[in-house]
Amino acid sequence: FGRAAGWWVVANYVPSGRIMVFDDSSIYGYGREEVRYKGRGLKDTPYRFFGADRNVIPLDKNMKNHRNVALAQRFQPTKVKYHWSREVPIVMRAMVLAGNTLFAAGPPMGTGKDAEEPLFDSRPGVLVAVNPEKGDTVARYDMDAQPVFDGMVAAGGCLYICTTDGRVLCMNGR
Repeated sequence: FGRAAGWWVVANYVPSGRIMVFDDSSIYGYGREEVRYKGRGLKDTPYRFFGADRNVIPLDKNMKNHRNVALAQRFQPTKVKYHWSREVPIVMRAMVLAGNTLFAAGPPMGTGKDAEEPLFDSRPGVLVAVNPEKGDTVARYDMDAQPVFDGMVAAGGCLYICTTDGRVLCMNGR
């Protein structure tokens, strides 16, 4: 994007988030509803769970007079086409797309901009199974512990989850 001052802008023009997975045509992720920089940090906006097209839509927007030279010369603004987007009452720390099911796991959290994010510790977690086409939750499971970041994989008909209490859980889908 160009220079340190523009690091936050790109997240509003392409699918972005804390954690994402993808297939041939879509991206699924968990990130801020909008990324805005205010002073020394991000302005608080709610987190959302989303499904979007992998390809972004170019916008016909003239950037030639922008004060950031790199932006004015090289950046083509785009728009993300979201299939669905919604707030979720968990902090997604692990995500896997397995066939026609999107699995996401993390500690429970309230919704809205004032909700405080839980720490990584041995408190309980939540696993959700989601329909990737519509974003609907098809199943929800309480876990004894939270998953470690990016600590989930699907293989051989099973879902494996590494947890903050040092265990590896195996959920058999057969």
